[in-house]
Amino acid sequence: MSINSLLENYLYFSNPRNFNDPFDCITNREKYILKGSPGIVKHREDIGVCCFSTINDNPLMWGHYANSYTGFCIKFDSKLLRNNHIQIKSHISYLKDYMPTNSDFDLAKEQIKQLEIEEDFKETTLVALGMLNAYCWKYYDWKYEKEFRAIAINTDEFERKLKFDKENLLEVYIGHRMKIVDPNYYNLLIYILKNEYPTVKIYEVRPHHLIVKLEFEEI
Repeated sequence: MSINSLLENYLYFSNPRNFNDPFDCITNREKYILKGSPGIVKHREDIGVCCFSTINDNPLMWGHYANSYTGFCIKFDSKLLRNNHIQIKSHISYLKDYMPTNSDFDLAKEQIKQLEIEEDFKETTLVALGMLNAYCWKYYDWKYEKEFRAIAINTDEFERKLKFDKENLLEVYIGHRMKIVDPNYYNLLIYILKNEYPTVKIYEVRPHHLIVKLEFEEI
């Protein structure tokens, strides 16, 4: 999340092509996928993913995603994702072995097809299952992220910037090196939080001086 997204209270839904994992959302297979129908091509252009973590105290996350403790982390209320623009909300599965097709997935599809339910609902369920299979897994080495993600199919509807209610923002954690490396950025962040999000709790995050553990001190 950026200063601008705080000022304008929006979440950015990235195209998976811009992720740091080249296998995420099967982007490594995209050159074959884009040979499909115009509908498939448009889907790959318009899909957007917003990634979260269920933890805030993993040193690897602070090193990788908060620019070595010069960035910040935000805790949101779960109501944040109650939005009609979001089609999929799911925890990520971390797999050691992944195959484009597998017997468990095929069996699940066949079982759904046999259910005595309305055809429209059946088709929606099959599409959702296919999306989960394609977009909600990562290689096992990424398991430290403990990721939860929201997926929007048509980001054209909101230009990838999905507005959220300010009361959904609960806490902000700021890396201890931000005020040293970039004091102007730090002061701007504090100013925005105090004025735009007056009820939010703010914490500074720093490494414990004796053991491998992060400490959180309320500002």
